Amino acid sequence: MRLWITGYNVGCLLNLMLLYGRYRQQDTSQGNAFSFGDVEQQQRSREETTRCSHLMNRCRTSLELFFAIWFVIGNVWVFDSRFGSFHYAPILHVLCTSLLAWNALCYSFPFLLFLLLCCVVPLISSFLGYNMNVGSSEKGASDDQISSLPSWKYKLIDETSDSAQANNDPECCICLAKYKDREEVRKLPCSHRFHLKCVDQWLRIISCCPLCKQDLPS
Repeated sequence: MRLWITGYNVGCLLNLMLLYGRYRQQDTSQGNAFSFGDVEQQQRSREETTRCSHLMNRCRTSLELFFAIWFVIGNVWVFDSRFGSFHYAPILHVLCTSLLAWNALCYSFPFLLFLLLCCVVPLISSFLGYNMNVGSSEKGASDDQISSLPSWKYKLIDETSDSAQANNDPECCICLAKYKDREEVRKLPCSHRFHLKCVDQWLRIISCCPLCKQDLPS
């Protein structure tokens, strides 16, 4: 167990050195960007920074692989009854178990996040009453409310007449199509009118005007 703790500490120390090296590299690259005036020197500095970044990325990958292998070895050494580490060194056993539990939590964090987003969030939203289907059925207007609204067949008017100029909604704002002759239209209590089929579908989802959001009378 002492060997596993020593290897884990060495890995953590190398990880700290890698973080310090990345910090120094970033600080140096920012300083060189302001100090170098020659284009060739800037290009040389940029190439050197790229090589250092590539080397540090490889070192980081190697450290991650080392920690993964060391995690498996630690599980074998700690939980294998043949070693009997708990009886010989209980404090060291608890320390190793804590480190292994922390590493297991870090490795399983993406899976836990996936479970949270796919399972827990829908359950919470359903519990709080934000289900979209339930909300639609509660907000939609009934067939009796829709049928009580006035409807008629649209009649085209000469564009030069005063009636045509007074007509301020020559098209349905739901489907964005102009009204044609003898098309069925429906008028809401707010005086806005739409195609009958369009507004009926809308009102079955939510009982308010698509334009001004005025609710239908119950």
